[in-house]
Amino acid sequence: MKRQFQRPCRHSRPQAGNDDLVVLTRFAGDSIKDWAVAHISIHDGHFHHRSEYTFYTLQGALKHFCELVGEEFENSMDDFC
Repeated sequence: MKRQFQRPCRHSRPQAGNDDLVVLTRFAGDSIKDWAVAHISIHDGHFHHRSEYTFYTLQGALKHFCELVGEEFENSMDDFC
């Protein structure tokens, strides 16, 4: 039986909660993907940091950031890379 690899969908993660912190940042210096989004939350008194994804464009990072906080944003190049 042939197995097919399925890339996980970046849109399947839940939205951030009201007390969560979502951070959009730009890497300093030379990098292939300049932008990143992180999600920080507190569970049982412990900080949980999750690196969401890195992005080629600010528009791609903003789109994912907006999805996490329950807002909408237009398509970007990162949707197709």
